[in-house]
Parts: sequence; structure tokens; C-alpha cells
Amino acid sequence: MSKTIKYIIIGIIILAILFVIGYFAKENNSPGSIIAGLAGAWAAFKSKIFSTNSLKENIKEVEDEHSLKREEWDNIKNEYNSKFNAIKARMDYLDYTSAKISSQISALDEEGLKKIKELENITREERLRLLNEL
Repeated sequence: MSKTIKYIIIGIIILAILFVIGYFAKENNSPGSIIAGLAGAWAAFKSKIFSTNSLKENIKEVEDEHSLKREEWDNIKNEYNSKFNAIKARMDYLDYTSAKISSQISALDEEGLKKIKELENITREERLRLLNEL
């Protein structure tokens, strides 16, 4: 249905409601019962009390949507768990190589330790010269 037809129908309904309320107000009858009836009808319409979907169908739709969301959450959880395990494996490898290097350094003799201490205290120019020699 196009928008203009919807607006025309809504306008006609509003005019009919105003006419009915005006008619009863003119006859010195209280239009409150009509307003209350219209409000009740509007509330029933908004709550979809007269809808064709049964409660079981609505519950089934909600359960289906929930199961889809649960699957998405499980997929995301598995993805993050695999990333976490990959990072943990890298950290374990780094710990292993660090321990291996530490054991190799502790196995150095006195002369090697002196040379390392000398290399730690050299200037920037000397480091550049040594790197260029390699």
C-alpha cells in the first residue's frame, strides 16, 4: 500500500473519531466511554492481541533466534580461544628460547664473560664499526 493511501485512511479514521466524540458531546452525553473504548481498542491493537500468530509460534521464533545467537557467540568464543592458545604457544616458545640462551650464557668461560662486559660498555661508533665488519 502506498504512503498516500495509508495517510488518507488514517485521516478518515481520525475524522470519524472526532465526529463521533463531537456528536456525543453535543447530545450532552459523556464522550468518556467512547474515548475509553477507543483507547482500549488501540491498546489491543498495539499489544497484537488479535494477531494471527499463536503464542507457540512466537515462542518458537524467540527460541530459534536465541539458538542462532548462541551459535554466533560460541563461534566467537572458539575464535578467541584459538587466538589465546596461539599467543600462549608463542609465549611458551619464547620462554624456551630464553631459557636456552640463559643456559648458553651461563656455560661461557671467564674470557667470554669479560668480552660480553666489554661489548656492553663500548661507544656507538665502535658498535657501528663492529657491525660493519660482520
